[in-house]
Amino acid sequence: MSGFCFRKSDVDFELFKFRDYEFKANSDTILWMNLVKKGKAFLYKDFTNVFRIHGANEQFSLLKKGAEEKLIIYSKDSLNYLGVNINPVKYSEFVYINLYFIKELGFTEKVKELWLSEKEEKMYREGFSVIIVTYKSEETIEGCINSFADTLTEKDEIIIIDNSPDSRTEEAVRELLNKYKNIRFIKNKENIGYAKAINQGVKLAKNGYLVFLNPDTKVISKNWLEYFYLYLKDEEVGAVGGISNAAFFYNNIISYTNVEILSKLSDKEIANSLFNIYKDYFKEVRLLSGFCVATKKEIFADKYGYFDESLILGFDDFDYSMFLVNNGYKQLVIPSIYIKHLNHKSFEKDDKKANKLNQISFNNFMKKLIKKYGYGNVPEPYEFFSDSINLMPYPFFQYLVSGKYRFIFNFSHINKDKEFFREKAKLIKSKPLIAIITVNYKSHQDVCELAYSVINNSYPNIAFIVVDNSEDEEEFLNLEKCITEAFRGSQKKFYILKNKNTGYAGGNNLGIKFAIENLNPEYIWLLNPDTVITENTPIELVRTVEFTDVPVATCKIVDYYTKLCQYNGLKVDFNGIKEEKSGIFRVSFLSGANIFMKKEVIDKIGYMDEKFFLYFEDNEYFSRMLKSNIYPLYTPFTYIYHKGSKTTGKFLTNPLTVYYFVRNLLHWNKEISTDLSSAKNHILYLYQQNIYKRDMLFAILKGVIDYYRGIYGKADLNFSITPEKISKPEPSNNIEEYISNLEKYLFSKPKDIESFKNLLELIRLSAGGGFINGT
Repeated sequence: MSGFCFRKSDVDFELFKFRDYEFKANSDTILWMNLVKKGKAFLYKDFTNVFRIHGANEQFSLLKKGAEEKLIIYSKDSLNYLGVNINPVKYSEFVYINLYFIKELGFTEKVKELWLSEKEEKMYREGFSVIIVTYKSEETIEGCINSFADTLTEKDEIIIIDNSPDSRTEEAVRELLNKYKNIRFIKNKENIGYAKAINQGVKLAKNGYLVFLNPDTKVISKNWLEYFYLYLKDEEVGAVGGISNAAFFYNNIISYTNVEILSKLSDKEIANSLFNIYKDYFKEVRLLSGFCVATKKEIFADKYGYFDESLILGFDDFDYSMFLVNNGYKQLVIPSIYIKHLNHKSFEKDDKKANKLNQISFNNFMKKLIKKYGYGNVPEPYEFFSDSINLMPYPFFQYLVSGKYRFIFNFSHINKDKEFFREKAKLIKSKPLIAIITVNYKSHQDVCELAYSVINNSYPNIAFIVVDNSEDEEEFLNLEKCITEAFRGSQKKFYILKNKNTGYAGGNNLGIKFAIENLNPEYIWLLNPDTVITENTPIELVRTVEFTDVPVATCKIVDYYTKLCQYNGLKVDFNGIKEEKSGIFRVSFLSGANIFMKKEVIDKIGYMDEKFFLYFEDNEYFSRMLKSNIYPLYTPFTYIYHKGSKTTGKFLTNPLTVYYFVRNLLHWNKEISTDLSSAKNHILYLYQQNIYKRDMLFAILKGVIDYYRGIYGKADLNFSITPEKISKPEPSNNIEEYISNLEKYLFSKPKDIESFKNLLELIRLSAGGGFINGT
């Protein structure tokens, strides 16, 4: 804070000290935090003073001092003294940002003591049997055992079950047998599979507490078994696990740390910092990653009845987690325990065999699910294994690409009887009518190429509807000529509708209304004019909506020129996206370039919102679907080609696209949340990237101002303006006047980044509708 007032009578502490530590860079912070203990703080809404940055504030030494002080202020000791309750996950973000910064400058002894030193804790616990199944693990088993052997007591034991076809792992273990007395080594004559080997180890275990540990791990946290026992002794807890660098969902370290810091700290420093942040914290989950699972023998052996040995390699952890959830047991991730994982190191030498065994396990697991729930009625994976639908697709279900189990999940949450798939198959075989709708804006050549891909497609029942938004007679005649020529001799029908330029949404709405009123199609398929469909796209989309009973679907979008994936159901990137093997899953958003839906969707949620004109109409339409409990699906089993912004120019590389993107990004963010921080940061980055392009800066500025003034629809754009030159405005209590003056100033001095930041922040605070009472 640059200035505040308080009562002298409230001060019964040294102003800028805590535990005899004197603050310099953050003296105001420790002062007001001490004062807040006395009562409430009041933040005055008007400007009371101006803070000036001078040379002394920018000294390099203060940067390091400031980071150190922040870590001291937000230490557990300090926060407990100040009476502050914290959310550990949010708390960790702050800690790791400062650790990352101070690492570059060199850790001080105080920081090491608070955050990176190991805290020895002597806690009573019962004995554990650590069971490790090895397969060609000669390179990793010694490091694994040595990483935790000194944490064991005389009550503990290590049981190694070796499935290797040769004696190399046995030779690597021989030295360990001489070094540690509590290791038992069992050599199998053949590879009996992971599940059967674990069962073998459990039957030999002498202790009531078990740990299943992968041989390609290293236990970094020394008090791992103490904390496993601390939680496992609770009767309601069935299994616990730590976190790792190579695991899924909440077992992954990236859920609890700052990603950049991982490459800067040693394994031990990471483990110690995690312990200091997350001690006494756990995360209840529905699935524990199998690299390290601790459980109780009475639950695993007596109640669960051991691993299903048909799950030869993989999905055993899924099966056990499902059992625990279905029987009311809790599963906990303990983020204060860090276990490094090399991730299937043993199978690198024999990955073909490993993949084959994993495929067998997958098939057997799917059969179990189908037997329990019925084909098409198996709950979606997130219902079993996570607390968020945003944790999809599920990479460990990669074998869904085989197709046999493509439609086993109940995406519609409506139970399917035995006749469901038979009746749907009959419907699909009848090839119901698809109405393809595309909006043309001076892109008749692209539309014609799309038309040829429709004509040449084997799906017989397609009506092709083109809405011309060009408002150009010559363009309309060219469009009509090339489409007529394309469809000459084809049994498929085409329709060309002349329209005013009502934008993407307006054009599509006209086409949809025409199709429903004149053709009565079963399906509406919205496509960008610069797309091309592939041979199996129509039938795969029809199968997806019919066999899942979800009325909206989309598919992969591939760059027409580079053949790289642009859209994968989770994100869009015109530079290409790495494709992951997966089955059908819920999309995180829809791309307006390719939306396939049953006609009933229009009856349920209506037409697209035309107020945006360009961009974010698909976002708004998608949000309305979700509100009506329609969750669009992505199928990876087909794709379309997309040329990319042929009508408006390449995305965000010209003033037209930038203006509508900025204005509508703010409008859209306002609709889904009053917090515009994310949009503000995105726009600021865009502004900085175009700092030497005057017309682009004008487009961004106009987009921001038009949003503030509540302007929607088609805009009258002129980016070759000659603005009046005015001096930089002084801050004013009249915010609307100040914004207006900032607008005029920035059009004359668009490179003033700080003034643009001020403008964005004022508009963010106003939430787009002006300040209360105009003040």
